This record gives sequence, C-alpha cells and structure tokens, in this order.
Amino acid sequence: MAEVKRVVCLADSRKDRHRCVAGIEIADGRQVGWIRLVTKHENGVVYERERRYEDGTEPRVLDIMDVPLLESRSMDWQPENWLLDTALPWRKVGHLDWKDLRELTDAAEPLWIDTDGETGCPSDRVRVSEGSGVPNSLRLIYLERLTLYVAVEYSKLKTRGILEHAGARYSLVVTDPRYESAYQRQGEGRYEVGESFVTVSLGEPFKGDCYKLIAAIIEPTGPPPVG
Repeated sequence: MAEVKRVVCLADSRKDRHRCVAGIEIADGRQVGWIRLVTKHENGVVYERERRYEDGTEPRVLDIMDVPLLESRSMDWQPENWLLDTALPWRKVGHLDWKDLRELTDAAEPLWIDTDGETGCPSDRVRVSEGSGVPNSLRLIYLERLTLYVAVEYSKLKTRGILEHAGARYSLVVTDPRYESAYQRQGEGRYEVGESFVTVSLGEPFKGDCYKLIAAIIEPTGPPPVG
C-alpha cells in the first residue's frame, strides 16, 4: 500500500528520454530529507504519464506535492531513492517561494569525492573504485553566479555549468531540460546566469563512474521559456 509523502520538487531532470524527479520531504513544517523518485523501468526513469497531477498537469520545480511511494530503494550511490507507485496520481498542495530555498540549502562542502579532472577543475565524476558509496547523492547549493557553456562534446551538443562552490571550481553537465532547450536553441557559446540555486545530483554508476550533474537551475525570475 502506498505511503504519501509531501515533497518540495527541486529537480525535474532529463534522464535518457524520460525524467528523474527529486526533492526534499517536509513533515510538520520541518525538513526531513531528500527523496529521489524511481520506478521499476530501466535506470529507474519516470515516464511522462507517471508524473502527473490529478488534473493532468505536470509538476514544476518549487511545487509542493504529495506523491505516493511504495518503499525505500536505497543503493550505495543513491541512498535517497524511493519506489514510486505509478498507478496513483500526484497532488499539488502549494508552491515554495524562491527566497525560502535558503532554508533548504545543504552545507557548503565539496561535491563528493574530488579528484583533478582533465579541465583543471575537480572531476565531474566519482570513480566507483574509490569507495563503497556516499551518504547522499543530492545537494541544493546557492550560487551568486553561474556560467553556462554550450558546445559539441563527442558529436553531440551539450550544456555545461561552470560554478564555484566550497573553494573549488566545477564543470558539470546540465540535465535541466528547460535550460538545456533554451540555451541550446541559441547555439554554441557562453552565457551568464545570475543569482540562483542549483540542485546537483550524483548519477548511478555508469561504466565505473558516477557523474555529478546539474539537475536543476532555479532563478528568482523562474526558468527561461521553452518551445
């Protein structure tokens, strides 16, 4: 039987051709912890038809929503995973103000295990061989500025975010679909984003590495238009 948890949506990220949804559970007005919604599909992706409110609309970042969950599906590199009951709709119960994100930010610590990357930045991945897991795989951090680069990598157009955090400079792939779409439409180049909160996610192991990804960018003015 499903257990309903109240979650502030802090990522509605692209994963393969589908989505990865995550946020922070709140109960009795207090923060409980991160939750990543997974399914029994390959790689745990959430299909579009499975991420709908009762009225058929889609969730958005900063929505406060009730989601039906079956059980914890914690794993070494993603301990926050919970199995979604895909037979039941979600319910929107509110919306969080951007200014209130300060209360949900994580400590300003390095983004997991840092090793030197090819770009001179800390690595954009964690090697599975370097440990048996992590205590968390989701972080919400505050940035005064963020630089986005759109460029071809391995014959495919990619968007990367360059950010300074906890005394280190990171170059991470962006999987926020609205920011990907909006900036890739403008073509290759460098783009500046001002004050924002960023949700950083550690992906599950892939060919021996867990990649650090920018799963959501949250500006006070909201996301750029798509289409």
